[in-house]
Amino acid sequence: MPSLDATTPQRWSLQTGVLVGFAVGGFAACAQAVMFRVAPPTLGFLLLLAPLLMAATGSALVIFLYAQVPRSRFRFDAKGVTGGFAASGLVALAFAGSVWCYRHHIGHSGHMASGPYPGWHYFIDFSWGLALPLSAVWAWRIRNIMSIGFAMLTTYLLVWRFLFESLGGYYIDFPL
Repeated sequence: MPSLDATTPQRWSLQTGVLVGFAVGGFAACAQAVMFRVAPPTLGFLLLLAPLLMAATGSALVIFLYAQVPRSRFRFDAKGVTGGFAASGLVALAFAGSVWCYRHHIGHSGHMASGPYPGWHYFIDFSWGLALPLSAVWAWRIRNIMSIGFAMLTTYLLVWRFLFESLGGYYIDFPL
């Protein structure tokens, strides 16, 4: 085992990177919610930039997290690549479900606040809400390089959609 002196940077395991990715995604959703709720109405035009600012900040954080995990921790063989494509497809389906959710039952009162809704609306929400964490855990278990990004996206989207949009509706017309 190599010695760790003051000049050797400490590297993270893939599990640590994924767990920190989950935490950073939740923090990013909370930061964006604070930005929307605290900003004075006179700065309304700046709120339109909030998703872009959060995307840029999120991208920088993903790059930082990937820099903390050595490339040797990821799998680049056929199983890792195939599993990564499958997990990416699951994320794409979940994202489509999230956009559908936004377009069909989120209003100014909150997520599903203006019901009643048929049971299949709840089923779709449950399905895409389950698909995101499953894809992140799947990518982590096969040690795919997308696992940290999926972890951040999962927590961000679930916290934003089911916590903050349930507590007061959407902020701008942007289907996160």
